Amino acid sequence: MRLILAITILATSSAAGAQPPIPEEEWTPTAARNLARSCVAEAGFTSGRSGECAAIAYVYARRFHQMRAAGRYTPFSMVVWRYSAPLRLNVRPWVNQLDGDERPRSMPRRWPWDRLLPKWQQIKAMVQDWAAGRIENPCPGANHFGSVQDGAPADWTSIRCHVRVRNRFWRSF
Repeated sequence: MRLILAITILATSSAAGAQPPIPEEEWTPTAARNLARSCVAEAGFTSGRSGECAAIAYVYARRFHQMRAAGRYTPFSMVVWRYSAPLRLNVRPWVNQLDGDERPRSMPRRWPWDRLLPKWQQIKAMVQDWAAGRIENPCPGANHFGSVQDGAPADWTSIRCHVRVRNRFWRSF
């Protein structure tokens, strides 16, 4: 079901008229790497297939644009880094070692890299498609996300996503 939904999201996105979610000059190798790592850290290796990685990416993009509109410029790569506590705090060092296709040095040995590598590659491909504007926002209106344990202020509105997600998504205004 998730795979069908992800394919539907990809298929319904118009490649010809696609609008990139962030300015092209913001899409750097560091931005791509931070976003892919954040997806794994925040929602797991299946987040590329489930659509949750796209939802997370759109939250970062919305926050990037909100900051810019308020006159506070921060590169997109840093917006991702600052918002993603697992990256910033280096909670799981192996996540910050994800890069190419090599197994991260500090990843637990019991984790089967031969099964995780295709999922990692799928996330890396998905973030490129997202940056090109080929993936629709599965949680429109969200500008925050957090784990189920994370609380939210009473005035935030819960956002219903079009895909199954591990995290909760909210709009704060």
